[in-house]
Amino acid sequence: MNVVHLISTLSARDGGPPIACLGLADAAARRGHDVVILTTDWDGSGRTGPGEEIHGAHGVRVVRFPVGFPRAIKTSWPLRAAFRHHLQRADVVHVHGLYLFVDWIAATLCQRQGVPYVLQTHGGLLPPVRRRHAWIKKIMAWVFQRRMFDEAAAILFTSEHERRLSAPFLGRAEGHVVPLGVETAAFADATADDFFRRYPGLYGKKIVLFVGRVHFVKGLDILMDAFAALAPEIADAVLVVAGPDEAGLGRRLAARLAKHGLEERMIFTGMLDGATVRSALKAAAVLALPSRGENFSLTVVEAMAAGLPVVVSPEVGVASDLAEAGAGLVVERRAGAVAGALAHYLAHPDAARRSGENGRILAASRFSLAASGAALDRVYTRARAGAGAEATP
Repeated sequence: MNVVHLISTLSARDGGPPIACLGLADAAARRGHDVVILTTDWDGSGRTGPGEEIHGAHGVRVVRFPVGFPRAIKTSWPLRAAFRHHLQRADVVHVHGLYLFVDWIAATLCQRQGVPYVLQTHGGLLPPVRRRHAWIKKIMAWVFQRRMFDEAAAILFTSEHERRLSAPFLGRAEGHVVPLGVETAAFADATADDFFRRYPGLYGKKIVLFVGRVHFVKGLDILMDAFAALAPEIADAVLVVAGPDEAGLGRRLAARLAKHGLEERMIFTGMLDGATVRSALKAAAVLALPSRGENFSLTVVEAMAAGLPVVVSPEVGVASDLAEAGAGLVVERRAGAVAGALAHYLAHPDAARRSGENGRILAASRFSLAASGAALDRVYTRARAGAGAEATP
C-alpha cells in the first residue's frame, strides 16, 4: 500500500507530533508499506532548507519544501504541487495536525481525487489546546476543518483518554485509537554511561527526571513545588529538567526553587538527542509528568520501556494504562500529592524496581512499534476498502 504522510514540520522543537509522525511512518514501513512524508523546511526558529532524505531502516522517504506566505499556517505551494503528484499513486493519506495548510490541501485534493485520508489530531481537540487562539480556529473550521472531519475515513487518537475528550467535536467521523510505539529494545539496552559522562556530578544521586518542552501545560510549576517539599527529607535527590525552553519559563521556574535555597539541586539540560534521553532514563530514579493535558505522552512510554517508574497526573493520556499495569503512580496535580509519590519511589527502591519492570512489560506488549504498526495497518486497510466501496456503482 502506498501511504503519504502530510505534516507541517518535523522539527524536534515542535514536540510530540513530529516524533509521532516519524514513528508511525516507520511502523507502517516495517509492515511492507511504501511510505513517504511530505513536510516543510520550517524548524521553529529559522529555515533548514528543502531536500530529501531517508528516515529509519525501512526506507521512509522524507521530502521537505520551502515555507511561504502566510507563514503562520506553514504554507508551502511547492508542497501542494508535490502532493498532487503523489496522489496519483497513493492508496491512503495520513494527515497530522489541525488548522494548518496541510489540512486545507488534504481536504480539497483528496476529496477531488477520491483518495481516502485519515486525520491525526495530536491532542488538538483537548480542552487546553482548543482554548488557544479560539477565534482563529473557528474561522478555519468554517473554511475547511469542519468539512475535513466529516469527509475523513478515520480520525486517529493515541489514547482512549484523547478520544473521549474529543468525541463532541467529531461530527460523523469515525474515531480510532492507535497508540504510538517505541523501539523498546533500544530503551531496554541503553545504559546510564553517556548521561553521567556529561553530568558527572549527578553520579550516585537520586534523579527526579522531567523530559519534554518547558511549557506551562506540562505542570513544571507543580513539579518544582513538589521537589521543594521532598528535598529536605531526601538529601541526595536532584531534579533534572531536559527539554527546550523557548519562552524563558525555565528561568522563572528556577527562581521558584531558589526561594527555597535549592537552585544547586536542579539542572536544565536543554534538548537532548535520542541516545542521551535513553541514557538519562537509565540514570534516573523516577520520571515525573504532572501535566495539565497530554493526549498520550511518548516520554512516559519511553520511560516505561527503559524500566523507569513514573509519576503522572490523571490528565496524561496513558495514565490509566500504567496504573492498571502497576507501572507507576497517578496522582492529583497538587504539589503535596506529587511529592508523596516521588518520595515513595526514592525511599523504596524495591517498589521502584517492581513498577519499572511492570512498565517494561507494558511497553513491550502494548506500545511497541510492532503493536502500533498492526493497529495502523487495520485503519489503513479499512480506509482503502471503504473508498473502494464508495467508488463501486
